[in-house]
Amino acid sequence: MKNKEVAVGDSLESLFSLTPSNCKEIDAMNKKPPFDQIIALTEEQEERLALRQIHISSRALHKMFFMAKEVIRLFNEPLEVYALAVGNSEVIEDILIPRQMCSHTSIHINAKDLLSLMPEIQKQDVNVLGWTHSHANFSVFFSGTDTQNQKTILAETSNFRTLNGSRVKFCYGLTVNIHQDVFGMVSTQFSSGKIYSNQATLEIHSSPNDGVLSDFEEAALSQILRDHIHILKSSSQDFKSEHC
Repeated sequence: MKNKEVAVGDSLESLFSLTPSNCKEIDAMNKKPPFDQIIALTEEQEERLALRQIHISSRALHKMFFMAKEVIRLFNEPLEVYALAVGNSEVIEDILIPRQMCSHTSIHINAKDLLSLMPEIQKQDVNVLGWTHSHANFSVFFSGTDTQNQKTILAETSNFRTLNGSRVKFCYGLTVNIHQDVFGMVSTQFSSGKIYSNQATLEIHSSPNDGVLSDFEEAALSQILRDHIHILKSSSQDFKSEHC
């Protein structure tokens, strides 16, 4: 892979090398049947069955809230920050923060820095279920770029659930802020190719200590933010950005 600069909304195909030629190998490795073997549904059935809930552990949610608040404390600016949401089956269990350039309204990530998360993903034996980003002290919502990024992650990851006998692809997206507000989006793709993206409610799964982070966990996450966050100056001519 070339070492190139990519914006958050760029295809994860370039990041995780999920090309059509190896998708079947990945599915076989994950013991998942090919997507094209999914039972077809009517459009009405698809719309009714499309997911509207995000499953997340209380620990992962606390990490998102801490990330949103701590990055502001560390840099004394209302910065946004991006992370991958990872877990097993359908439950987000953790977040992984890549190196990134951040500003009040944009995030920029180098391809090799996202790839650097792969050893940790393999170590934890988890899948990329979606993504999250913070909106500092501003309201939480999805911009047009966020919606496109959601579709990109859906296309370039292999998460499946069975709905009414039909296996569907899905991915999660969450926006959080320092007030612990959450905006969730879940996208579902059926065998017809049609994608439904719905605002989602959260199904919070319990974690030890109600998911509250220990001092050690907070210190470790704070150090990751120190190491991985760099402030993106006003340089729209030099960078492609995500505007939220």
